[in-house]
Amino acid sequence: MLFRSYLDSKFSWVTLGKHPLMTVHDAVATAHNMQAKRNAGINPNKEKLELIAKNIQFRTFVNEYISIDNKVNNNYAKSTKEYSKYIINIILNKLGDYRINDITSNIIFEKLIKDYINENKLAMANRFRIKLKQIFDSALKKELITKNPAYSLDSYHKPKDSQNRNLHLTKETLKEFINDLYSANIYPNIKYYIHLMIILGVRKSELTHTTWEMIDFENKIFNNYQIKTKKLNKIPLSPQALKILSILKRHSKSKYIVTGMNLIGKDKPVGHSYFNKVLDNLEFNKTRIRKDRISPHDFRRVLSTLANESELFAPIDIEMVLGHETRSGVEKHYNNNATYLNRKREVLDWIANLVDELIIKINVKDIK
Repeated sequence: MLFRSYLDSKFSWVTLGKHPLMTVHDAVATAHNMQAKRNAGINPNKEKLELIAKNIQFRTFVNEYISIDNKVNNNYAKSTKEYSKYIINIILNKLGDYRINDITSNIIFEKLIKDYINENKLAMANRFRIKLKQIFDSALKKELITKNPAYSLDSYHKPKDSQNRNLHLTKETLKEFINDLYSANIYPNIKYYIHLMIILGVRKSELTHTTWEMIDFENKIFNNYQIKTKKLNKIPLSPQALKILSILKRHSKSKYIVTGMNLIGKDKPVGHSYFNKVLDNLEFNKTRIRKDRISPHDFRRVLSTLANESELFAPIDIEMVLGHETRSGVEKHYNNNATYLNRKREVLDWIANLVDELIIKINVKDIK
């Protein structure tokens, strides 16, 4: 049963209830009540939404937001979607049980962001801020709230306070790290994963989603599908990379190169934070303040910096190794792909040999 209202030069309909749960007598009484509110200048629909908002749980709204957001952003890379889901899960864990109208900037700061800022995880704190802005903006459009509390977070933490990630490892520091890695009391295959990341220069999302069919052992090529750019980057495999991959392949029970103990035989990639957790548990990182701890993405910077500092390679060849497209359309058309593969191979053979030189002693047991 519906009530037709005319307010602010607009007609609108208000749902009173459904028959037989609402009788005609009840509907007439409710309609009279709506009429009185309309005459007093009160929008019945807006009042209804405000009543719902007072009781709607934040978790309920976010789940609705996720379903709509997934349809709109269906073309996003899989890794981007997974990371967004990871961020939202943390947000819901801290704020999900609040009613949406009760959440303030102070609650967001105290319950969610404060600990990350205290641990100097400023980039992560800012990601929460950005995602919450998007979520509450959606709630604003639905008139469930009158103010976006995420915008007031500037008074607690401003994006400009975040430090640009620019960690640089010298040869000496890389030597310290790689030897700490191989002396760590962790499964040998985990050490191999990190070693591969260093000598291949790939993003962590690319390595975690690499399947065995992407490795061309015969031609010594890694057909790396870059999840971020959605482009194929052919990576020549050094003898060291081939040796590591051969060992991993021999013991693999999954279609993925990287697998966790709880995923053996399940054919699923490891989680987004897998390598971050591994690195944070190494003594190398434990003894450093947050901003000086190495992250998976830093290995790409290490390869780029050390290769450029060596002055042995053209900058374009190093960029090509990392999958950064710097060639013009004409250059890509006329240059033989094999030529670029050979030039990339020189860079990757060099970094693999350098890492070998830095390792004091490899004492790695057979992979379990």
